[in-house]
Amino acid sequence: MAKGALWMILARLSDRSLGFVSTIVLVRLLAPADFDPKMLHPLAPNEYDWQPERSPTGPITIVVSSADQALYVYRNGEAIGRAELEVSGSGGLGQHVFSLLEGTTGKPSELAPGREARRWMRVTSDGPPVEADELKTRLHFSPEFAQKLADQIAPGTTVVVTDQTVVRKPVADPTVFEAGNPVSPASTPVTR
Repeated sequence: MAKGALWMILARLSDRSLGFVSTIVLVRLLAPADFDPKMLHPLAPNEYDWQPERSPTGPITIVVSSADQALYVYRNGEAIGRAELEVSGSGGLGQHVFSLLEGTTGKPSELAPGREARRWMRVTSDGPPVEADELKTRLHFSPEFAQKLADQIAPGTTVVVTDQTVVRKPVADPTVFEAGNPVSPASTPVTR
């Protein structure tokens, strides 16, 4: 009996550790290294940058960083936007990964006014499990940005929530995020 309980505890610890490591790896892989210095300036409340034409199709990943006080949006690994983020309440957000499901909850969205709230599934959490509905009440960003983002997301969209810093050193090319300037990763010098 005690042996079985020990195996169960070890399995849970390894599962939680794997979830934490996955979150950290995702955050580092999706770090916005292609944001230029202009894109990395601190944003004022309700300010955002939005360039979905940089990658017109493909899966979307959203990284919410309480340390950066920003929300980053990627499509096919290309940065397409970011918004200033205010986190209310005390304590950090933790490390979590969520995935968007089909359908809506039938309730009004707290993030995108005038829309129904979407259904999110918690994929993993480091620490106590937290549902998306609990986190979204603490997140505040531009409603206009939220509307634009809501137009783009689809089932399968992934949200990574972290208390870690996501932004590192920006690229040397200051025009990388200007409209009408498509940039291929191979032609962009990246400094780290």
